[in-house]
Amino acid sequence: MTAKRYGGPSSAPSPRTPSPSCGRLASDSIQGYEMVILRGRIAMAPAGAALVRVVAGLWPARRAARLNVLTALRAD
Repeated sequence: MTAKRYGGPSSAPSPRTPSPSCGRLASDSIQGYEMVILRGRIAMAPAGAALVRVVAGLWPARRAARLNVLTALRAD
């Protein structure tokens, strides 16, 4: 019994052929595959990033606001 070999140079697209997108590549290899991107997930990505930015900015600012100014200047 001979094993089939997948991949290799023969399966790579030539430099002159435009490469397919990931969804198209997956849909060619998986029967019944359909790439679905939900609008809610697209909206959640920037909202999550904004939340991280706000927390990353407020956390150090809150700690700095609690410091005594003269003590902080003296330590520097």
